Amino acid sequence: MSQVSSSLMPRRSSFSSRPHLSTILSLYPEEEPRCAGIARTQGRRCRLRTNACGRKAAVSLLDRGTEALHAGRDITRTLRTLAPHVLCTRWHQGQASELFEKWQRQIAEFLESVPESSLTDTQRPLVVRRRERPAVGGNDDNRMREQPEMWTPDDAFERMLETRLDALSRVIEETEARLLSELPATNTRRRRDRNAAAATSPGMNTADGAAPRRRRSQGVMHPFTEIVRPDVRIGAGRHDLLSLRVLVSVEIEPVTAENGNEGEDVNENDEDENRDDSEDDSSDYDIENEDMDDPAALDQAATSRGTQRTAPTHGVRRQLIEGECGICLEPLRGPGMSESRSGRPDDELDRGLSWCRAQCGVNYHTSCIDEWVAVATTCPHCRATWGT
Repeated sequence: MSQVSSSLMPRRSSFSSRPHLSTILSLYPEEEPRCAGIARTQGRRCRLRTNACGRKAAVSLLDRGTEALHAGRDITRTLRTLAPHVLCTRWHQGQASELFEKWQRQIAEFLESVPESSLTDTQRPLVVRRRERPAVGGNDDNRMREQPEMWTPDDAFERMLETRLDALSRVIEETEARLLSELPATNTRRRRDRNAAAATSPGMNTADGAAPRRRRSQGVMHPFTEIVRPDVRIGAGRHDLLSLRVLVSVEIEPVTAENGNEGEDVNENDEDENRDDSEDDSSDYDIENEDMDDPAALDQAATSRGTQRTAPTHGVRRQLIEGECGICLEPLRGPGMSESRSGRPDDELDRGLSWCRAQCGVNYHTSCIDEWVAVATTCPHCRATWGT
């Protein structure tokens, strides 16, 4: 019985030809240091060189794969690791999976060329299975040909993952190239938009002791300004004051007179300024031309003029003391506090509250508004400069 079994068992010595894996794959990293990828647009092999570390690793993997192949072990992982080392890092890393499949076919053809009796049962790679299907263009009904395919679930998942990663890598490279090509145009467009905005924004000029006034000038932008805008977050009976910092970039071009008439222009502007101030001394600027719904624009314009934005105080009436504080959302009236019969707040209630005398007349707790004003000097409701 033992003699029969030994006669059926293939001997390793019968596998007389033990070619190196480099010979089977026609891959010589040291002798041919070029990339193994294909330049599809040129229809030829890539001419870029692989790096020295990659070539050294490829030689080691080929030696290891040769030993494993002739020992009957699976070399799938070795081939997958080998592929990126023989491809250039600039263009063809995405062809690693295609190169791996090509090597699988070459190894399958090599194993088919070796007599069956010369191989052990484990010498065929486990990742390759032979299947039969009709040959393309065959005239005989029974003509069949063999083709290797991936069949293990783990390898199929790895192949799908590599394919998706390759596609993602190509998308990233294309996006990066597109963004780099569009960057100069984007910068030019942004610079043009900034210049257009600067041309329409008012430039301010302040004399010694004089109120700020408007002056038309092109190409003038506000100085570098840091605007702090508080943001109120309410939660569980407490409030936090967070600051949002916005940096506004500026360029200031000096406003010069032409044809030596600078003195005359300044005098005319001063006369216009005095006349405007005499007509309306309740405001430092034309309120109708400002966007009162945009506090950021108002604060930026006020900061660029070196003054605080104020609103006319005439005609401002205090609102009724009712409801809750707009900062802490607690009731304005505490226990035992009430208004007098005339509707005016009593002394005890008035001491604990403050109201906006600049514009809106909204009431707040004095402790809350003091904490608010320590961060931003504007009314939380109307954004006018707070004044007590």
